[in-house]
Amino acid sequence: MKLLGELDINSTTMVNKMRKKLIIYTLSTIFFMLILVTIIFISVVNYQYEQNIKSNLKNNNRSIIKMLDISNLNNILNREYINSDISVTVIDKSNKVIFNSDKDFKESLVNSNYFEIEEAKKIMNHMP
Repeated sequence: MKLLGELDINSTTMVNKMRKKLIIYTLSTIFFMLILVTIIFISVVNYQYEQNIKSNLKNNNRSIIKMLDISNLNNILNREYINSDISVTVIDKSNKVIFNSDKDFKESLVNSNYFEIEEAKKIMNHMP
């Protein structure tokens, strides 16, 4: 007959096995919850970045539409882009620079090594 405080070896090993299973299930649940939270966080950050890019593109499109609709292009460009973070260079078909928002552009026009201008000239030369 067993006393109240005594446990046999089989019941002790069974309790240890159950304890190990409970710990494994708990840690697995915590691990998968962390993965799920990380995925949700990355999705939210990506969505916010996408919305920010869309907003910037809409603003740029509005500015371009304004420029195309108004005949006084130089005044519009000066008003919109002189103090802007966006670099704008307008070149006519004869490769003459009509406008550039870069303040140092006129000083460096003699040494015209602007990659963007050279690329635009190449594109303009290949257009019909």
